[in-house]
Amino acid sequence: AGAASRSTLKGMSLPAGAACHYYLRLLSASGPDHGGEEAVRVFTTLLKHFFTRKDCKLNRKFFEEVLNKAPWMRSQLYETLLQACIDARSDYIRVEAAALVSLATRLIGESKEGGAEAAIRPHLQLMGQVVGVLGTGDYTKAQKKWEALKSTCAILEVIKKTFKDEALDSLMDLTDLKGASKSTSNVSPKVAVQLTRLEGLVGVGNKKRSRKSEAVDEKVGADRDQGKAVNKKQKQDIKKEGSKGEKKVKVKKKSSKE
Repeated sequence: AGAASRSTLKGMSLPAGAACHYYLRLLSASGPDHGGEEAVRVFTTLLKHFFTRKDCKLNRKFFEEVLNKAPWMRSQLYETLLQACIDARSDYIRVEAAALVSLATRLIGESKEGGAEAAIRPHLQLMGQVVGVLGTGDYTKAQKKWEALKSTCAILEVIKKTFKDEALDSLMDLTDLKGASKSTSNVSPKVAVQLTRLEGLVGVGNKKRSRKSEAVDEKVGADRDQGKAVNKKQKQDIKKEGSKGEKKVKVKKKSSKE
């Protein structure tokens, strides 16, 4: 694990990382009860090295492989990933952490074994802080802002689907995000798209409509449809009259020739 994260020998980190993955695969085959605690400690340490040490040789794909191949590790590493988004020393690290949180959240939500709600609920308060930091952060590059917003939206979509009977703003504090989602001026088109997506998720401007308003809209819609039907009939009648006129002209021409 140490060689994988900070070896100075050229080409050493790749095989060392492969050895870590093999070790994890063996644990997954025998069950997390056999050495699972040690594996969690090792990979938590590697994550912290990745997020805090400039000399770490690991990359995001290494940890994506861990999350994909070892379902039982996702919830164990979840809090470390969330905290990394808040404590990140740079935009790059924050975006990398956000991508891993997004992946872990999606994989937990899609788990065939269920238990997504139980796995995510204890972290909702911290997750609220995370999406707030990601959505309102000042990024030096538009690309990083776009990546952060994309991960934020993906996380919120899984939360919304997992806790479908509960409103998002009842699960976490979205005050900062609601303000950020309105700031679509002076941003790149890609960022504007993600901000609009975010706005739809956090419910900015979505006030509950009264039944009276809905009834008025239904009547307006019915009147509009009726008007379209009348216009269509009028056009058909005009077309028929035009066809009759053309036939009369042809008959007159034929008679004059005779």
